[in-house]
Amino acid sequence: MRARVPVPDQQASIPTPSQTVSTSPSAVTSGTVVLDVEQGGIVVPSFSGKSVRSSIELAQSSGLDLEVVGSGVAQEQSPPAGARVVNGARIKVRFGR
Repeated sequence: MRARVPVPDQQASIPTPSQTVSTSPSAVTSGTVVLDVEQGGIVVPSFSGKSVRSSIELAQSSGLDLEVVGSGVAQEQSPPAGARVVNGARIKVRFGR
């Protein structure tokens, strides 16, 4: 994602983000700053059709916390597969037969 941010003719005060990928130029007194924002987070895997044990192992290896509801094979999950979440996010998976 790219964003253009106008900078007034005075020294800009830019808050520190959680992760800075790069800055170019390193100091700006006027003009336009281009921010490259890296999409962070973990992409939620699909648990569909997996056993409870397989789902727990997949969640742990992905850095996610799994909330198990029921037993059998995974029927539905929230958030859905493909969503981006923070490390350690809780994924609720409903299991059934």
